[in-house]
Amino acid sequence: MILTVLVLLSSPIFAEEVSIHPELSRASFDQRWSWGEALADETQRGTWIGFGVEIWTWPDSYFFAGGLRIHGRFHGRGEALVDLLGAATPGPGRVTPLNSKDERLSVLRSVAVLIELDSDGVRDVDVTDLSVPVDLKGRPLAWIGTASAEESFRLLTGMFDRVTRSNAKEELIETIGLHDSDQAVDFLARVLDSSEASNVREEAAEALAEQSSPRTIQVLVYAAVHDPSMAVREEAIEALGESRVDGAEAALIELAEGPGDRRVRAEAVETLGELATPAARATIEQLLLDDRDVQVQAEAVETISDMPDDVSLPILIDVARNHPSATIREEAVDCLADKAADRVVETLEDVAYNDRNVSVREQALDALGELPDGEGLAVLVKVAGTHPSAAMREEALDVLVDLGESDPRARRALRTLGSS
Repeated sequence: MILTVLVLLSSPIFAEEVSIHPELSRASFDQRWSWGEALADETQRGTWIGFGVEIWTWPDSYFFAGGLRIHGRFHGRGEALVDLLGAATPGPGRVTPLNSKDERLSVLRSVAVLIELDSDGVRDVDVTDLSVPVDLKGRPLAWIGTASAEESFRLLTGMFDRVTRSNAKEELIETIGLHDSDQAVDFLARVLDSSEASNVREEAAEALAEQSSPRTIQVLVYAAVHDPSMAVREEAIEALGESRVDGAEAALIELAEGPGDRRVRAEAVETLGELATPAARATIEQLLLDDRDVQVQAEAVETISDMPDDVSLPILIDVARNHPSATIREEAVDCLADKAADRVVETLEDVAYNDRNVSVREQALDALGELPDGEGLAVLVKVAGTHPSAAMREEALDVLVDLGESDPRARRALRTLGSS
């Protein structure tokens, strides 16, 4: 006998129909899945087949299929599976030390995998914690109990080649990536090295960030260097930045310093900046000083600019004044426009008067106009009145005129100039 539960939701008006397999403890997982498929075949609309599985996650990870997380609480449409399933809800999982050398904990967590089937096959795949709201979109749920990680992985990878919808393939890969194992790395590596669409390969690269196998680094580095799609390369580099496997940072440094595609190197620099470790920072600063590629150096400037002011400001000031490349000095000047400090105003004034390149001098005037709270107005007035170059005086006046359209302080400065 099939246990069917109707849960009435306050919004929308649909009743969630939940069918629970009658022999959860006795039937094999394959038998229970076949039972769920048979129920899906009987309905005229999509049907969810759901099962619980324990996966290793980090303490700060959570799974929420839609909705919002506000002040630590989840808000969304629908009921939590723990309320829908009652006694059939899987256990809560447990906290287990990752290894004796790591103070962080890895959590073995029970989650629900929800696969929506319709007449064209897999339509949607979601993973959700059991205690948060889940929107079943008014479609019935066939709950087939729990699966081992191996059973879940075998099911999901086995259906991958039969899935035709691109979005469903992406969601399937994301779910497969939650199974932390050498087999998962092998599968994701095959997808990355396949003729699948680039968005599917991107998802495979992103999923590799969740794996703990050291081979993950090798797979991601190969994709970062060799994939024909730049979007996939960038995703592989970002995955290296998110990976918690030893060696990921060293791989990023090697990509940033290496002889490869400048776009790959620049992306590696940006990702190193997000790591914000001493080794990453030292690499970025060294590339800024002496790299052969101006695009990589420009990315280094932008990345340093995103660091805290106590770190970034001295470097940007030095680069704006002293870097041998006018392009990089101009980039540093542009970044200084986002910083609020007396030293910034002094630096921009010095550059406006003394830099040997006219584009850099003009960029300094633009940056003075962009400083918050009108901090650069006094220098702009000074340049407009006293700069030895007529072109620079005119440029400063143009900046003040543009500012005067919305800033009354600039209009007052213009009147001061007019009366002097």
